[in-house]
Amino acid sequence: MAVYWLEYDGIRCSKDKKEKQLEELRQYLRKYPTASAKGFWKTTGDMFAKFVRLECEQSYENLDMDVNSMSSKSLRRHLHKPSNIEYSEITTRDIYESISLKTKE
Repeated sequence: MAVYWLEYDGIRCSKDKKEKQLEELRQYLRKYPTASAKGFWKTTGDMFAKFVRLECEQSYENLDMDVNSMSSKSLRRHLHKPSNIEYSEITTRDIYESISLKTKE
């Protein structure tokens, strides 16, 4: 399994953009049910930024998701686990909200 760290939301992110980013992630999880996501948030710095630890079987080159483009639904990929973050059950629930999947622990 590959692991990717993705960022969405943030202090400069509109509510509309945040919802588009979440929907991009939710569509991916619907399409690839073996993938799992866990939500994290910052403990310092941009307290609005949220992060996702995505585990999936796709390589980054074949990742069927809008990442690091300039579109309004694009998530930002980090090469390493971001610092000063902690697991958030609330953020994880937000990711899985409105899709018929249960949170994967």
